[in-house]
Amino acid sequence: MREDVPHHLALLILRLGVACVFLLFGFDKLPHAANWLVYVPSEWIRSSGLERWVSLPQMLWLQGFVELILGANLLLGVFTRISAAGCMALLALIIVSLGLDPAEPLLQQVVLRDIGLCCSSCALMVLGPGGWSLDAWLAAQAS
Repeated sequence: MREDVPHHLALLILRLGVACVFLLFGFDKLPHAANWLVYVPSEWIRSSGLERWVSLPQMLWLQGFVELILGANLLLGVFTRISAAGCMALLALIIVSLGLDPAEPLLQQVVLRDIGLCCSSCALMVLGPGGWSLDAWLAAQAS
């Protein structure tokens, strides 16, 4: 068991790091969705037709709510692989919709940050939650 400590610690740190980012952004989007409109490529949203069903601030509020759920799951280490896959999907959508436009340095920074978070989420999805998680505790209780 002692040799597993670095492995479990690394996965805990990775899981908590991704969880903190999702929780912070999720908590900020709920009361301040309008502040995040600058990051939304409106031409992409308009061409997709999403505005017929939901406004941009509502879409960002919904994204914040999803980020809170994903972040809380990762923080607790419950449904870790599914939550990490959800994080990857959300981040991949953001990366593809924003692209790497050299004329938009602010959006470039967002995309580069999201690429790193997407890779971290991929690692969590592949490696799992580690031994210091509710997933591991529930699995131990079941056996």
